Amino acid sequence: MLGMSMCRVDVDTIDPKTLIDWARKCPLFVNSVRAVGRTGAMLLFLGEDIKTLHSIVDEHLSKINGVRNYEMTLFDAWERPFFLKLDLRYSNEVNPPCGMLPFCMKCPSNPKYDGSVWNNQRLFNELISPIHSNNNRNNIIGRVAASKTNV
Repeated sequence: MLGMSMCRVDVDTIDPKTLIDWARKCPLFVNSVRAVGRTGAMLLFLGEDIKTLHSIVDEHLSKINGVRNYEMTLFDAWERPFFLKLDLRYSNEVNPPCGMLPFCMKCPSNPKYDGSVWNNQRLFNELISPIHSNNNRNNIIGRVAASKTNV
């Protein structure tokens, strides 16, 4: 288990396309659903800690043109094990992949990244090595949250 946290963000927006286009560029974005009614879209994000999730929402999502209101819900437990394909191919960049400064501290593209999930040596030792026979070593199915987290 990678020890990641997850949140859902219900967004009231007049421009769901712009919102979802922005989210697709974020390496911590999981998926979205366009909704009918008051909420324009529901987005799911992963983060190595809760501060990262708040940073994504408060520093980035809230500043997107057309976002009128949003509500973030943190997940603290899953009823059943939850598996998610996680792209581990990100590297340090000059600018955030989402195009919005400042970088989230735990963004895998942040030159000052100090987390553990995208730390290549840790990944090789703990995740890639045991499944060495798998031809697609850049994508690993990580168990995101199967038990209670420290939310």
